[in-house]
Amino acid sequence: MNTVTYIDTVKMLGGSKSILHNMKETLPISPDVNSYTYFMDRLQKLFNLNEVRIMELLEVVQYGALYLITTFIAGVSLDYLFPKYDAKKDTKRILAEVFLQSILLIISAFYVRKIVKLCPFMGVVNIDLNGDGRIPKYRPYESTEYMGEMMMSVIFISVQMNLLRKVNELSTRLYTWIYKEDPGLSGKL
Repeated sequence: MNTVTYIDTVKMLGGSKSILHNMKETLPISPDVNSYTYFMDRLQKLFNLNEVRIMELLEVVQYGALYLITTFIAGVSLDYLFPKYDAKKDTKRILAEVFLQSILLIISAFYVRKIVKLCPFMGVVNIDLNGDGRIPKYRPYESTEYMGEMMMSVIFISVQMNLLRKVNELSTRLYTWIYKEDPGLSGKL
């Protein structure tokens, strides 16, 4: 790979070596000497579409879909287990329901992850796709979506309507208790 030094970068931008020395002497903060090379390398990797990138994308899609389905079923089931939102209940009762439902959400997330990880990655390609004579050395189960935090959080929060209403009720009551006025947000959820 061709490395571009900081001096080369300054010259490409129309400067001279003296500008480089002046920048380092006068500015307390200056760009890293390899910042241009780093940026160009990362830009090239951003648009690189090789076998490994295709398998990474397939893995993200597969595990994202599995987390979506599993979390949706677990979240709806969990929301169904708890009593419906009722603004007439006392604060201690609502707080206890929110606490228990939150604990079960944490436990559910733990087991959803274990259930999804039972499924192997189906997109490993063991053939030369681009004709360069090499079979890609892809290591599955390392993408960030394999853990599923993003998908689980969005789905769990979206389907927990009773929990959201109870938390809203608790926050309204706390606001009213502290400020002695209604926050004007009641009934929005």
